Amino acid sequence: MKKIVFLLLLSMSHSIFAKTVKYELIATKENVNLSGKKNVDFAIMINKSIPAPILEFTEGDDAEITLKNDLPDDEVSIHWHGILLDPYMDGVPYVNTPPIKPGGKFVFKFKIRQHGTFWYHSHTNVQEQKGVYGAFIIHPKEEVKAYDKEIVLVLSDWSDENPTQILNNLKKDGDYYIYKKGTMRSWLGAIRAKSLMSYLNNDWNRMGGMDFSDVGYDIFLINGKNNSQDENILPGDRVRLRIINASGSTYFYLSLGDLPMKVISADGVDIKPKLASEILIGMAETYDVSFVPNKTGSYEFKATSMDGTGSASMWLGKGEPHNAPIKPVPDLYMNMSSPMGGMDHSKMSMDEAPMDHSKMKMDEAPMDHSKMKMDEAPMDHSKMKMDEAPVDHSKMKMDEAPYGSFKNEDG
Repeated sequence: MKKIVFLLLLSMSHSIFAKTVKYELIATKENVNLSGKKNVDFAIMINKSIPAPILEFTEGDDAEITLKNDLPDDEVSIHWHGILLDPYMDGVPYVNTPPIKPGGKFVFKFKIRQHGTFWYHSHTNVQEQKGVYGAFIIHPKEEVKAYDKEIVLVLSDWSDENPTQILNNLKKDGDYYIYKKGTMRSWLGAIRAKSLMSYLNNDWNRMGGMDFSDVGYDIFLINGKNNSQDENILPGDRVRLRIINASGSTYFYLSLGDLPMKVISADGVDIKPKLASEILIGMAETYDVSFVPNKTGSYEFKATSMDGTGSASMWLGKGEPHNAPIKPVPDLYMNMSSPMGGMDHSKMSMDEAPMDHSKMKMDEAPMDHSKMKMDEAPMDHSKMKMDEAPVDHSKMKMDEAPYGSFKNEDG
């Protein structure tokens, strides 16, 4: 009985002392010119901003977020990506939360039960691509800060074309935007690239070009800008970057001047720190990294699209620029001599290619057990040398490994 009373009192104390953090978000239709090329009138902003405002909480808070729909002719929604909450508050319309009609509003109420870097975005039509996305940051209840400055970086892609039309174009032809992207292949291009056999072989196997993204974007953004600067970073500062990929369909390579980044969190979960000179981040992923500027100047944080069609930069600090490395453009013809070339089996060396038994020498041929001598017994794996051992993926270089997380350094 005493135990039950104690638990009730503990629960009541939590509810009494919990802090309620309130936000009001208003969706409106606006004219924008993010690319600098043309004004468009189909952007949807939250509180007149792209990206939407940063929402910050502390673990244990009670969140109360009101979303008002001031759009003239469209529903709106917001999904809290990666947040632990009751299904009714998840924000996916027609699945677990009612859609918010024009002129209507919905109040989201839920307990903050975790910490980390997360984000929120629309789940209605293609509104995320129109601008409905923002950062959702949760600080630990008892945080021992290992950094002096914190910066939230929201990555995104933007097209001046209406996203609904983009979707219709891709339904007609998945290669619709290769002309805009400059990724169209040809016989003449293959000859010039000295990759005619590779081109013919891939064409025969119906393998398309090295086109890493279907959409031809007009610009890539960090916090709504293609190029920006935060001068409030000084040498010796311990800096934490909260990186969110809110793009519609773009993978980004991330690099930071001439410094490695220490990856400390992935998708809102703290991890064992790992140094990385380059990170590949997919859509909806988040990474927290830390670094310490070791000299005066401005460090370029650069996000380069995987398809090589563009990049966005934020400069951290002021003074002499420390440029991030330039990422080579992918090789359309999958020529292995290219730094970004794809897998061209016609040019692979034996230690890189699957075994071609038709070209094996006799001493590489499949084992004929009927003619084996005792000293030619089957391989004893316990006595294998390292160069005969199965591949240790933890020691693979980035250009030998499948795409994913980081290009690692010791740390």
